[in-house]
Amino acid sequence: MTEPRFFSKRFISLMDPILVAAVCWPPLLFLNQSFPAFISFDFWQAYYLTLPHRWLTLVVVTADPDRRKNLGWWLPASFIATAIVVSGIWISSGTLLCLAIADHIWNAWHFGSQHAGISRMYGLKFGQNRPLFDKWSMRLLVFYALVRPVEWSFKWINPNTIASTLLGITDIIFVALASGMILLTFWPGQKKAIPRILYITSISALYGWIILACQFSTGRFLAWLLFSSSIVHAWEYIAFISTYSANRSNAAGLIGKLARNWGAFLLMYLTFIGTLGVLAEAYPGSARLWILLNLWAAFTHYWLDGMIWKFRDRRLSRDMAGSL
Repeated sequence: MTEPRFFSKRFISLMDPILVAAVCWPPLLFLNQSFPAFISFDFWQAYYLTLPHRWLTLVVVTADPDRRKNLGWWLPASFIATAIVVSGIWISSGTLLCLAIADHIWNAWHFGSQHAGISRMYGLKFGQNRPLFDKWSMRLLVFYALVRPVEWSFKWINPNTIASTLLGITDIIFVALASGMILLTFWPGQKKAIPRILYITSISALYGWIILACQFSTGRFLAWLLFSSSIVHAWEYIAFISTYSANRSNAAGLIGKLARNWGAFLLMYLTFIGTLGVLAEAYPGSARLWILLNLWAAFTHYWLDGMIWKFRDRRLSRDMAGSL
């Protein structure tokens, strides 16, 4: 077996880039709050993390036959159908508002699904097999935390009403869920696996704080927490793909070639897509079309991710869990 030149199994086992991504937000928050005039991550996050990570799904599907296995006509049909729906709504309405709303809701569920999947993998690795709890508690927490700021922004619910009281109770329930997920990792009789404890604690705390920021109307803190969630999600996904690629370095075809030179490829890919986005949005004539293309890529990314990471190769699945 030929080891990849970058992101080798040994390197990943020592550094665990997925875990690094999950726990990166507190130090970034500290730096941003301590040196706001000198440190700004907005530009780099938007163009060189969030933007490329959505298109990365299409790269993986194109390069790796295993990710396309058994998808059949669903794959081209999804590309065409998504393009028709996105362009049709844009042409008929003349605005991207409906697509932006759909993108936010689907993206919130997508965030939750990704974090639930990673949490589940850490659980399997360290002998904590709680499929229903690991899957649904994380999904529901993240989804609610990302949808909750919409009401906070538009103030749809008037204060001192029954609806506001119910909303406050719901906030308490989900903050309690986040706290319970953290406490459960320390429950007696379970393996005290540091990576899993760190992952669950970091992600649960992040989304619990988002809910609390909405409840106490701390706008600036809420904005930075939401920004942090975008960094964590995109970075975690890129780290996951990198971990996956380390286990495909001996595969035939394009995915094997990319895996053996993954670090160099990833650097060039992030630079190219990010710079392309900056240039496309700099010109009014191409900005609207570029936004439309990215909405198409986003919806395709959400849909495909729900299918391509259901491992069809048991050996590959075991290797993947062993890399964490």
